[in-house]
Amino acid sequence: GSRKNKRSREKNHPKLSGTGLRKIDTSKTNNQRAILRMRDFASKKLAKQHSEALGAHISGMSETAVLKLRDVAESAPGAHQVYSSLGMVFDGMILSTESEELVQMSPRQIRRRLVLAKKAFSSYNVAAALCKRDCVLWEKAGDAAVRVADLYSEILDVSEKSPYPFSGDDDKSSNSKREFDPASGPERWREDRDSWFEKALSAYQSADSLKPPGIDIPCKLAKAHIRNGDYIDALSIFTDLRLKASGERSRSSMEGSFPCWLLYAELMLRIGFQCEQWNAQESKIDKNTFKRWLRKHSKTFDWKGRRIQALCLALEAAAGTVSCAKLVEWMRNHANQESNSKGNDLAVDDGETKDDAGDHESPETALDKSCHTSRRDSQKKLNDTVAKNNLELEQFDVTSKRMKLVEGSIAYNNRQSARSAIIEKHRTAMRELVRQIAADESLRSHVKNCNGEDNPLPLYGTYETVLDISLMLLRECVQLQLFDCGLLVVESFVNYSSERLQRHDRKMRRKQECEAAAANGGDSFSYDKIGSDSSDDDEPLEDDDDDLAEAWRSISRGDLPFDMKLLNVVCLLGSGTYYYVAINLLEQVMSLSDVSLFAPTAHGGFSGATDDGSAWRKFSQRALEISLTKSYLLSSAVDALVKKRNDLSWTGRALRLIKSHLKAVDGKYGLETILAESTEVNREQTLKIMFAMMNLLLHCARLRLPQIDDLDAQDIKAMETAVSEVITVIKFIIRVKSIIWLPDYADWSLPQSAANTLGILSEALSILVEVSSIAKYEPIAGHAAGESLQAGLAGARNVIATVCQTGRSPSSSTALEGHGPNSWQTFPLPNKWQDALHISMSVRTYNLCTACCVSSFSGWN
Repeated sequence: GSRKNKRSREKNHPKLSGTGLRKIDTSKTNNQRAILRMRDFASKKLAKQHSEALGAHISGMSETAVLKLRDVAESAPGAHQVYSSLGMVFDGMILSTESEELVQMSPRQIRRRLVLAKKAFSSYNVAAALCKRDCVLWEKAGDAAVRVADLYSEILDVSEKSPYPFSGDDDKSSNSKREFDPASGPERWREDRDSWFEKALSAYQSADSLKPPGIDIPCKLAKAHIRNGDYIDALSIFTDLRLKASGERSRSSMEGSFPCWLLYAELMLRIGFQCEQWNAQESKIDKNTFKRWLRKHSKTFDWKGRRIQALCLALEAAAGTVSCAKLVEWMRNHANQESNSKGNDLAVDDGETKDDAGDHESPETALDKSCHTSRRDSQKKLNDTVAKNNLELEQFDVTSKRMKLVEGSIAYNNRQSARSAIIEKHRTAMRELVRQIAADESLRSHVKNCNGEDNPLPLYGTYETVLDISLMLLRECVQLQLFDCGLLVVESFVNYSSERLQRHDRKMRRKQECEAAAANGGDSFSYDKIGSDSSDDDEPLEDDDDDLAEAWRSISRGDLPFDMKLLNVVCLLGSGTYYYVAINLLEQVMSLSDVSLFAPTAHGGFSGATDDGSAWRKFSQRALEISLTKSYLLSSAVDALVKKRNDLSWTGRALRLIKSHLKAVDGKYGLETILAESTEVNREQTLKIMFAMMNLLLHCARLRLPQIDDLDAQDIKAMETAVSEVITVIKFIIRVKSIIWLPDYADWSLPQSAANTLGILSEALSILVEVSSIAKYEPIAGHAAGESLQAGLAGARNVIATVCQTGRSPSSSTALEGHGPNSWQTFPLPNKWQDALHISMSVRTYNLCTACCVSSFSGWN
């Protein structure tokens, strides 16, 4: 009886473990994994204390909640839910302090934020260690570690702007200094940031090893790999997500997630940065696998094209397949064209040698090739095989006929057996080819379903999200001169706005019908009936607001947002299809006072705080942080303006536009100041606009030159205009020659701007020489053209003296002795001023010119 009562008490009151949780009998097979999952409190008192702590947190008493949870943890140290709740409370306390910017915070406030973030990570990490099968806890631990690393990143950003950013620290205790020491410097903060990124990576790997549903955790893991420089691992994750679909006719979760595609685009940008660093011999990557890949593919990998594709797919995932149908079709056609000329996929090797590091294709390769195959290629291959077989059999029969074998003889029978063997070989090859074509057709059908032709993606992103992705993609299109793609991006954005407007109108119509039915005493729940005007695609989005309805309506009518309107002008000019409309819009934009000439100059920062990431920040800013200024728009459009230069009327409009801009820049800043002291971006944009203006002027001058045998007063006037345009170019070169012409005296190499200037000077001299030859046959000395010609030749001699470094050569030891540029009157110029270096340069130049002439009239390429 006593043993029976003891068993009854054990059944009604389970045993308590040392952790304060219910003890589990692990002898049974079903309970082996239960020790790694969440368990209830063994005491109702502990459960009540835990509930009171959560109530205090909800009421805003976070400090009280922490104290109560500490008491619960002391009574139940193995209760993982307590530590999870602690992490939640610390997260709430961090959110309450994030309203203030870090640059405005004192060291004490920064230290408190760091302590809270580290406590949140410790809490989630302990909870995940106690409940190893819960992937959410590992994910929260990784998020907390990323938050700490981001805080150190913000501290580094603030430290770059000032040598002493965190002054006034009144806490001198050792514990406080250990948490955050303002005097430790950027090196220590950078080490702490990297260590926390490593902790985040470890937590995300633990979460991903549990095979969680969805793609959130794999994307966070890929982002952690990108931050740590493990680009091969990140790409492998994206490839697995891309190929993982839940059914034969379904699309993978990655294809419908625009954040995932944006992260893939960032990965391509970082790989592109590493390629440029490697080509410039400035790479500091320490991953051996990636080094081997860079050694073989850094100069050929089309990371820009892959980034464009990723942004197109991100826009499709956000705006829907219906809105982006033409854009996606263009992307596939463009990828097909690129794949025919380039086959440089990112190869993942597992430790191969240097010679075979890139021989293996990446997991993306099979998918890419399947996307680019077509039925036309398969049918062509089949027809070619049939024709080849027929030709072989026909040649065999012709040979047999020439042999004139006796029917029934041994040689004749052997010949017939050989013919039968050839026919059987052909049949076997045809059967194999048909089987292969059928397999390719099945794979192509699967890819077609996965790409959304039979399974379109719904509209998912908000208005702000779609606008941001569209602007990012438009900037990439302008930079890569893909203007047709840019126009399709604008069209997709307009289609998205029209669809949102239709959804809003349907929603308002249903609301009015319900209100009318309720006012008439009818069924107020008519919207819930089957067969109503509702649709599954009309699920409410985050920004379903009546205020945005007017914005969608105006966009549907063609009134684009301001930034998109500016980029659309450049795309219209570049495509050349709507040139008249585009040039009018560009003139309107250039006359606006709201658009600045240049981007505001960013603070250079404190040089002592820079690190190895400064080159990456500079590279990413050039690719992402583009200011839509007049100089940027005009420098992006000048290539399209130069292409239209055969029409003098359009060229005149373009020249007036460019001259007006340069005049505004010169009046406000000064061209010399921009070229010598401004930022690199402003200098490049100004140089591009200047060279475009000079090229257009010289082309107009070339078109105005008359024929030698027929020269009337109108031709002399045109020739005078042409000479004046050449003089304008030469004067412009003379003005900026001291800034542009900067050869490297070590090897006499020229920067690109100097090389472009030399080409423009050569064209200007060619026109002047041609006018001089006309002057030999026609008396134009008394006209203004003759005087302009002499002025142009004098200016040309000035530039030639600068190009040839007259009297300034480091090896020059001969005085000019009256043979300087001022004494040069006619061509050819005297050579008495030249020293040994000049003479050797002149001989080489003469030989090159002679070789060019011989190659030209000989018809050689």
